[in-house]
Amino acid sequence: RVSMRRRCSGPSERATLLAEMAKRRSAAPRRSKPVAAPGAAFVGADTIAAAALRPYRRLLSILPDSQRTSLERRTGASLGRAGLSWPAVAERPDLRVAHAACVEMIDTAVAMTGTEALGLYAAEAWREGDFDLCECLVRCAATVGDAIEVSRRYLPLLVDADLEVIRDGRWVVGRLCFAPDLRVPQALIDQVMATMRLLTLRYVQDARTLRIELHLRQTRPSYAAEYRRILGVDPAVREAVDGVGM
Repeated sequence: RVSMRRRCSGPSERATLLAEMAKRRSAAPRRSKPVAAPGAAFVGADTIAAAALRPYRRLLSILPDSQRTSLERRTGASLGRAGLSWPAVAERPDLRVAHAACVEMIDTAVAMTGTEALGLYAAEAWREGDFDLCECLVRCAATVGDAIEVSRRYLPLLVDADLEVIRDGRWVVGRLCFAPDLRVPQALIDQVMATMRLLTLRYVQDARTLRIELHLRQTRPSYAAEYRRILGVDPAVREAVDGVGM
Protein backbone atom coordinates (compact mmCIF):
# COMPACT_ATOMS: atom_id res chain seq x y z
CA ARG A 1 0.00 0.00 0.00
CA VAL A 2 1.39 3.40 -0.97
CA SER A 3 1.31 5.96 1.82
CA MET A 4 -1.43 8.60 1.51
CA ARG A 5 0.20 10.96 4.01
CA ARG A 6 2.50 12.98 1.75
CA ARG A 7 2.83 14.46 -1.69
CA CYS A 8 5.23 12.96 -4.19
CA SER A 9 8.55 14.74 -3.96
CA GLY A 10 9.07 15.18 -7.69
CA PRO A 11 8.88 13.71 -11.21
CA SER A 12 11.06 10.72 -10.36
CA GLU A 13 8.79 9.63 -7.52
CA ARG A 14 5.71 10.19 -9.68
CA ALA A 15 7.27 8.05 -12.39
CA THR A 16 8.02 5.30 -9.87
CA LEU A 17 4.45 5.31 -8.58
CA LEU A 18 3.00 5.32 -12.09
CA ALA A 19 5.20 2.38 -13.04
CA GLU A 20 4.10 0.48 -9.94
CA MET A 21 0.44 1.17 -10.67
CA ALA A 22 0.85 0.21 -14.33
CA LYS A 23 2.33 -3.11 -13.25
CA ARG A 24 -0.56 -3.77 -10.86
CA ARG A 25 -3.12 -2.60 -13.39
CA SER A 26 -1.78 -4.83 -16.19
CA ALA A 27 -1.83 -7.84 -13.90
CA ALA A 28 -5.53 -7.37 -13.12
CA PRO A 29 -8.42 -8.17 -15.48
CA ARG A 30 -10.18 -5.18 -17.06
CA ARG A 31 -13.52 -6.27 -15.71
CA SER A 32 -12.93 -8.02 -12.42
CA LYS A 33 -15.48 -10.48 -11.18
CA PRO A 34 -17.32 -9.29 -8.07
CA VAL A 35 -16.71 -11.15 -4.84
CA ALA A 36 -20.03 -12.75 -3.98
CA ALA A 37 -21.41 -15.63 -2.01
CA PRO A 38 -22.62 -18.68 -3.91
CA GLY A 39 -26.14 -18.12 -5.17
CA ALA A 40 -25.92 -14.33 -4.94
CA ALA A 41 -28.58 -12.61 -7.03
CA PHE A 42 -26.26 -9.98 -8.50
CA VAL A 43 -23.28 -11.38 -10.37
CA GLY A 44 -21.94 -9.72 -13.49
CA ALA A 45 -18.86 -8.52 -15.29
CA ASP A 46 -19.35 -4.85 -14.43
CA THR A 47 -18.45 -3.87 -10.88
CA ILE A 48 -17.76 -0.98 -8.54
CA ALA A 49 -15.02 -1.05 -5.92
CA ALA A 50 -16.21 -1.17 -2.33
CA ALA A 51 -13.95 1.86 -1.73
CA ALA A 52 -16.33 3.95 -3.85
CA LEU A 53 -19.14 3.12 -1.40
CA ARG A 54 -17.28 4.46 1.64
CA PRO A 55 -18.87 7.93 1.36
CA TYR A 56 -22.38 6.42 1.34
CA ARG A 57 -21.55 4.51 4.50
CA ARG A 58 -20.35 7.78 6.04
CA LEU A 59 -23.62 9.51 5.09
CA LEU A 60 -25.56 6.71 6.77
CA SER A 61 -23.61 7.18 9.98
CA ILE A 62 -24.72 10.81 10.43
CA LEU A 63 -28.46 10.16 10.04
CA PRO A 64 -30.74 10.13 13.09
CA ASP A 65 -31.13 6.65 14.56
CA SER A 66 -34.74 6.34 13.40
CA GLN A 67 -33.74 6.91 9.76
CA ARG A 68 -30.39 5.18 9.83
CA THR A 69 -31.68 1.83 11.06
CA SER A 70 -34.26 1.37 8.32
CA LEU A 71 -32.08 2.80 5.56
CA GLU A 72 -29.10 0.71 6.59
CA ARG A 73 -31.28 -2.40 6.60
CA ARG A 74 -32.78 -1.72 3.16
CA THR A 75 -29.53 -0.72 1.46
CA GLY A 76 -27.72 -3.56 3.21
CA ALA A 77 -30.25 -5.94 1.71
CA SER A 78 -29.16 -4.81 -1.77
CA LEU A 79 -25.56 -5.56 -0.92
CA GLY A 80 -26.66 -8.84 0.65
CA ARG A 81 -28.08 -9.99 -2.69
CA ALA A 82 -24.54 -9.57 -4.01
CA GLY A 83 -23.24 -11.71 -1.16
CA LEU A 84 -21.85 -8.71 0.75
CA SER A 85 -22.73 -6.43 3.67
CA TRP A 86 -21.92 -2.93 4.91
CA PRO A 87 -19.35 -4.27 7.44
CA ALA A 88 -17.65 -6.25 4.65
CA VAL A 89 -17.55 -3.15 2.44
CA ALA A 90 -16.03 -1.12 5.29
CA GLU A 91 -13.40 -3.72 6.11
CA ARG A 92 -12.44 -4.68 2.53
CA PRO A 93 -12.35 -1.62 0.24
CA ASP A 94 -10.64 -3.80 -2.39
CA LEU A 95 -13.77 -5.90 -2.90
CA ARG A 96 -15.67 -5.51 -6.16
CA VAL A 97 -19.44 -5.13 -5.87
CA ALA A 98 -21.75 -5.99 -8.77
CA HIS A 99 -22.88 -2.84 -10.59
CA ALA A 100 -26.55 -3.85 -10.32
CA ALA A 101 -26.30 -4.19 -6.52
CA CYS A 102 -24.75 -0.72 -6.23
CA VAL A 103 -27.45 0.78 -8.44
CA GLU A 104 -30.20 -0.83 -6.37
CA MET A 105 -28.54 0.45 -3.18
CA ILE A 106 -28.32 4.00 -4.56
CA ASP A 107 -31.89 3.92 -5.90
CA THR A 108 -33.15 2.73 -2.51
CA ALA A 109 -31.29 5.48 -0.67
CA VAL A 110 -32.55 8.19 -3.04
CA ALA A 111 -36.15 6.94 -2.77
CA MET A 112 -36.14 6.57 1.02
CA THR A 113 -34.52 9.95 1.70
CA GLY A 114 -36.09 11.88 -1.17
CA THR A 115 -32.62 13.24 -1.91
CA GLU A 116 -31.98 13.56 -5.64
CA ALA A 117 -28.58 15.13 -4.97
CA LEU A 118 -27.35 12.06 -3.09
CA GLY A 119 -24.43 11.52 -5.47
CA LEU A 120 -23.19 15.06 -4.82
CA TYR A 121 -23.47 14.53 -1.07
CA ALA A 122 -21.51 11.29 -1.41
CA ALA A 123 -18.75 13.21 -3.20
CA GLU A 124 -18.86 15.87 -0.48
CA ALA A 125 -18.53 13.13 2.15
CA TRP A 126 -15.23 11.98 0.60
CA ARG A 127 -12.31 11.97 3.02
CA GLU A 128 -8.61 11.75 2.29
CA GLY A 129 -7.56 8.16 1.73
CA ASP A 130 -10.99 6.83 0.73
CA PHE A 131 -9.84 5.90 -2.77
CA ASP A 132 -6.43 4.56 -1.86
CA LEU A 133 -3.94 4.26 -4.73
CA CYS A 134 -6.08 6.07 -7.32
CA GLU A 135 -6.22 9.03 -4.99
CA CYS A 136 -2.48 8.87 -4.41
CA LEU A 137 -1.86 9.09 -8.14
CA VAL A 138 -4.06 12.19 -8.49
CA ARG A 139 -2.15 13.68 -5.55
CA CYS A 140 1.06 13.16 -7.52
CA ALA A 141 -0.24 14.90 -10.66
CA ALA A 142 1.69 18.07 -11.47
CA THR A 143 -1.02 19.60 -13.68
CA VAL A 144 -4.72 19.23 -14.38
CA GLY A 145 -3.78 17.48 -17.62
CA ASP A 146 -1.79 14.92 -15.64
CA ALA A 147 -4.75 14.44 -13.28
CA ILE A 148 -7.09 13.82 -16.22
CA GLU A 149 -4.69 11.28 -17.70
CA VAL A 150 -4.38 9.47 -14.35
CA SER A 151 -8.18 9.40 -14.07
CA ARG A 152 -8.51 8.13 -17.63
CA ARG A 153 -6.11 5.25 -17.00
CA TYR A 154 -7.10 4.21 -13.50
CA LEU A 155 -10.79 5.05 -13.07
CA PRO A 156 -11.65 1.35 -13.65
CA LEU A 157 -9.92 0.56 -10.37
CA LEU A 158 -12.92 2.25 -8.72
CA VAL A 159 -15.77 1.83 -11.19
CA ASP A 160 -16.05 -0.14 -14.41
CA ALA A 161 -16.33 2.88 -16.68
CA ASP A 162 -14.02 4.64 -19.08
CA LEU A 163 -13.13 8.31 -19.07
CA GLU A 164 -13.08 9.43 -22.69
CA VAL A 165 -11.22 12.70 -23.26
CA ILE A 166 -12.85 14.55 -26.17
CA ARG A 167 -13.09 18.04 -27.62
CA ASP A 168 -16.51 19.67 -27.56
CA GLY A 169 -16.09 22.96 -29.38
CA ARG A 170 -13.70 25.04 -27.29
CA TRP A 171 -13.95 22.65 -24.36
CA VAL A 172 -11.81 19.69 -23.43
CA VAL A 173 -14.27 17.25 -21.86
CA GLY A 174 -13.69 14.16 -19.78
CA ARG A 175 -16.80 12.08 -20.54
CA LEU A 176 -17.91 9.05 -18.53
CA CYS A 177 -18.61 5.98 -20.62
CA PHE A 178 -20.35 2.96 -19.11
CA ALA A 179 -21.27 -0.23 -20.93
CA PRO A 180 -24.33 0.54 -23.12
CA ASP A 181 -26.49 -2.14 -21.50
CA LEU A 182 -26.05 -0.77 -17.98
CA ARG A 183 -28.53 1.45 -16.21
CA VAL A 184 -26.56 4.25 -14.57
CA PRO A 185 -28.45 6.49 -12.12
CA GLN A 186 -27.74 10.20 -12.19
CA ALA A 187 -26.57 9.97 -8.57
CA LEU A 188 -23.69 7.70 -9.61
CA ILE A 189 -22.71 10.01 -12.47
CA ASP A 190 -22.85 12.97 -10.07
CA GLN A 191 -20.69 11.17 -7.54
CA VAL A 192 -17.96 10.23 -10.02
CA MET A 193 -17.82 13.62 -11.75
CA ALA A 194 -17.98 15.60 -8.51
CA THR A 195 -15.32 13.44 -6.87
CA MET A 196 -13.00 14.00 -9.85
CA ARG A 197 -13.54 17.74 -9.47
CA LEU A 198 -12.94 17.76 -5.69
CA LEU A 199 -9.85 15.55 -5.89
CA THR A 200 -8.34 17.79 -8.56
CA LEU A 201 -9.10 20.96 -6.60
CA ARG A 202 -7.62 19.44 -3.46
CA TYR A 203 -4.36 18.15 -4.90
CA VAL A 204 -3.52 19.95 -8.18
CA GLN A 205 -2.15 23.46 -7.85
CA ASP A 206 -3.32 24.92 -11.18
CA ALA A 207 -6.87 23.52 -10.93
CA ARG A 208 -8.32 26.78 -9.62
CA THR A 209 -6.93 28.79 -12.52
CA LEU A 210 -9.04 26.97 -15.14
CA ARG A 211 -12.66 27.54 -15.98
CA ILE A 212 -14.53 24.34 -15.24
CA GLU A 213 -18.06 23.29 -16.22
CA LEU A 214 -20.08 20.19 -15.56
CA HIS A 215 -21.73 19.14 -18.82
CA LEU A 216 -24.92 17.13 -18.41
CA ARG A 217 -27.15 15.38 -20.93
CA GLN A 218 -30.21 15.80 -18.76
CA THR A 219 -32.26 18.96 -18.33
CA ARG A 220 -31.07 21.35 -15.65
CA PRO A 221 -31.58 19.40 -12.40
CA SER A 222 -33.77 20.69 -9.58
CA TYR A 223 -30.76 20.60 -7.25
CA ALA A 224 -28.53 22.76 -9.47
CA ALA A 225 -27.78 25.05 -6.50
CA GLU A 226 -26.02 22.13 -4.79
CA TYR A 227 -23.53 21.89 -7.67
CA ARG A 228 -22.63 25.51 -7.02
CA ARG A 229 -22.38 25.06 -3.25
CA ILE A 230 -20.30 21.87 -3.32
CA LEU A 231 -18.27 22.26 -6.51
CA GLY A 232 -18.29 25.99 -7.15
CA VAL A 233 -19.73 25.54 -10.65
CA ASP A 234 -23.15 25.50 -12.28
CA PRO A 235 -24.12 22.51 -14.44
CA ALA A 236 -24.32 23.28 -18.16
CA VAL A 237 -26.69 21.22 -20.29
CA ARG A 238 -24.77 19.93 -23.33
CA GLU A 239 -26.33 17.40 -25.64
CA ALA A 240 -24.93 13.85 -25.39
CA VAL A 241 -22.30 14.69 -22.80
CA ASP A 242 -21.88 13.64 -19.17
CA GLY A 243 -18.55 14.99 -18.14
CA VAL A 244 -16.26 17.64 -16.74
CA GLY A 245 -15.37 20.34 -19.26
CA MET A 246 -12.44 22.72 -19.11
